[in-house]
Amino acid sequence: MNISLNPNLAKAGSGGSSRIDSKGKYIGTIEWARVYSIPTGSTWVEFKFVSLLEQEAKVSLCILNKDGEATYGLKKLQAMMACCKIRELTQTNMTVNIWNFDTSQMEDTEQVVYKEFCGANIGLLLYRHDKTSNSGNDFFQMELEAPFAADTEQTAAEVLDQMPAKQLEKMVQTLRDKDDRTSGNASSDFYQQASGQQDNFCDDSIPF
Repeated sequence: MNISLNPNLAKAGSGGSSRIDSKGKYIGTIEWARVYSIPTGSTWVEFKFVSLLEQEAKVSLCILNKDGEATYGLKKLQAMMACCKIRELTQTNMTVNIWNFDTSQMEDTEQVVYKEFCGANIGLLLYRHDKTSNSGNDFFQMELEAPFAADTEQTAAEVLDQMPAKQLEKMVQTLRDKDDRTSGNASSDFYQQASGQQDNFCDDSIPF
């Protein structure tokens, strides 16, 4: 069997963590985007993102607060739509592998997902947020600073305005991690498994 070198596969096989645990820009694919509500009443979207180097991250956005009002997370969701050139999101059911807090293990379960995001290519500018849980355990989550187009590295505004990619590298230079740990520990070994009004616009202004 003849085998040609695939640089991305070679890098993925060179060792290291299988999950994204440091800030930076990553290009990859959204495996799924599930929609769920928590007991307080807010609505969230959780994305499973797999980079070109086959590193994974779960990224969550709160899109509606407990009163059903739009949050800043909804703006980030809209930015992701623009970077993926998605005009409309529709919901469907899909079996996904997620953390079950009751059984403390990963399980396949049927979830509501935004089907247009599933399999979409995208770039994510991520930072690490270290926290301490109510039980005193340190953990971290990767959080979304900004999405960008996977092929051009344009931000959402640059995609919509059909402008060249300039903003991403500026954001990379100022990107910082966030540390809200209260336990005083130097590192976090536990990885967190889980995690309105519409502006008037003209469809003709969307370049896709």
